[in-house]
Amino acid sequence: AHATQPVGRVRYCLMLNDMGSVIDDGVAWRLAEDDFYVTATTGDVTVNDSVRILGDVNVSAAQGDIHLGGNNLHYLGGDGAVSTDTLTLTAANGLVHVAGAIGNGEEGSDRLNWLHVADAVDVSFDGDIHLDGDLIIDATGIVEINGAVHLRNGGDLIIRGATQVILRGSVLLEGIAAGEAGTLMLEGD
Repeated sequence: AHATQPVGRVRYCLMLNDMGSVIDDGVAWRLAEDDFYVTATTGDVTVNDSVRILGDVNVSAAQGDIHLGGNNLHYLGGDGAVSTDTLTLTAANGLVHVAGAIGNGEEGSDRLNWLHVADAVDVSFDGDIHLDGDLIIDATGIVEINGAVHLRNGGDLIIRGATQVILRGSVLLEGIAAGEAGTLMLEGD
């Protein structure tokens, strides 16, 4: 439905549970051909399925948490085309949780160009993370990454403000061809 939404237009959206009951509402604003801003107004943003990102996407939970993927079989990835796909997640005073792998090529998807958790308390990733750029996490609580992190094209891994950082897998930062690899920066509060 949003692929045909005109640029500059806002759509009011309802989130329904399996029984068809309204569990949240919000808006989807198409800022440009490949740039969306999506927000939930009263609670959590929960997507119990795989998620493909097309262009620059911002997801915000003004009063709640963000949950992407219902289990480790779900994935988060780009649209599979040559476009630049980025994702910003903002869960003011909430948590961000991604259940499945990120950017691992499932079902023809591709790697995101970068992923930014702009504001959260706790952040957790259950699967491996594969990006063609930066992973930036701004959190005030615990950041937990349970899989491997693989950032290409000189991507940086930056975690700022966390009280605790748990990395359970390997971290690989690659440059472009013979170029420099990215930077690993952990800055606690």
